[in-house]
Amino acid sequence: MINRYPIFFLLLVFSIIFLNSCEQEVVTPEQPVSTGTIQGKVAKAIDSLAINDASVQIHVDPSSVMTNQSGEFTINNVEAGKYTVTVSKSGYLENSINIYVNAGAITKANIFLNINSTSPPAPTLSLPINGARNVTIQPTLSWNTSTGATSYALQVSLDSLFRDTNFVYNGLIDTKQQINILNHFTNYYWRVKVTDIYGTSGWSTRRYFRTISGPCPGIATVIDPRNGKLYNTTQIDSQCWLKENLDIGTMVQGTQDQTNNGIVEKYCYDNNIANCNIYGGLYQWNEAMEYSTTPGAQGICPPGWHIPNSAEFYTLLEKVKNDENSLKAVGQGTGAGASKIVSGFSALLAGYRYSNSQFFGYLANFWSSTESSTANAFNLTLFNQDSKMYFYYDNKADGFSVRCLKD
Repeated sequence: MINRYPIFFLLLVFSIIFLNSCEQEVVTPEQPVSTGTIQGKVAKAIDSLAINDASVQIHVDPSSVMTNQSGEFTINNVEAGKYTVTVSKSGYLENSINIYVNAGAITKANIFLNINSTSPPAPTLSLPINGARNVTIQPTLSWNTSTGATSYALQVSLDSLFRDTNFVYNGLIDTKQQINILNHFTNYYWRVKVTDIYGTSGWSTRRYFRTISGPCPGIATVIDPRNGKLYNTTQIDSQCWLKENLDIGTMVQGTQDQTNNGIVEKYCYDNNIANCNIYGGLYQWNEAMEYSTTPGAQGICPPGWHIPNSAEFYTLLEKVKNDENSLKAVGQGTGAGASKIVSGFSALLAGYRYSNSQFFGYLANFWSSTESSTANAFNLTLFNQDSKMYFYYDNKADGFSVRCLKD
């Protein structure tokens, strides 16, 4: 009789081995992509120019996206299916299109808007007139009434393109608004738009005005602690200047050079101390810089002030449109060089001491703290009969005026 138990046992072992070999790692199948993307551009129907800051919305989502500067927009993670895309912007008629979004794909949706012909026309600006000068630093801007207006918006900016707006007023009911407080001797640009029950107008024609010159905010005067001399200040756009030429130090004769002896030395025009009281001192470049060569150094200026570098002088020249007559004090210069609408810089034609020890008048030179070489440094020159601005280099041994700029 055959013993079946060993055979049964072997079959059982082989079955277990076979079943174990059949076991595999369970892998979760990838989920199919169910969403797509909507991309498009919003443009004017009349000329296909891009429309920025338009609101784009699909009908199943209460939120919206805004078009960029190129009029483009993107809506991500949209479930596949049919949608209505609606675009709106003030001043344009709303428009919608129907699209089908495919899963895993980009669906294009370019939409064109027509200008809303019922939107009100832009307001007409009133005061101050365009290009007005010597405007108070707390001006009231006004514009004409628009029929049916519900509100106005006003923008005031230092930037003629309004890329940055310094003052923004929305929801105005009146047709005038006082602005507080502007910089002295600075150009400001402004514009207005109106809203009525039909929509909002475009911006009005831009205007600009220049504020009056005046002292620096909070520091109308400065007392030099070294000799007790009082200086006035003047604000020209973002720069705060001393209004008078620096007058510090002990007078030396024009026949000798100023030296690094720990004592501030100055020339007075024609070796007359009274001229220093009127026009300030004249200094060789090294003496003015207190023997430093660092642009923007304090030099012999009072604490908290410095000798302007060439870039700071160029900023000043830009603000006066390179017209040196705007920098001269009233009564300075003749003919084409006569002073006119003044910036507050109030330059006097103090003359200078030439490196050969002679004095020459009918002009003014102001040292910058920027060298052009080991022997020369840049300076601003104003002439008696010329309105053209000169910024050039001269010998450091010349004796020029110094005008200090606030740190």
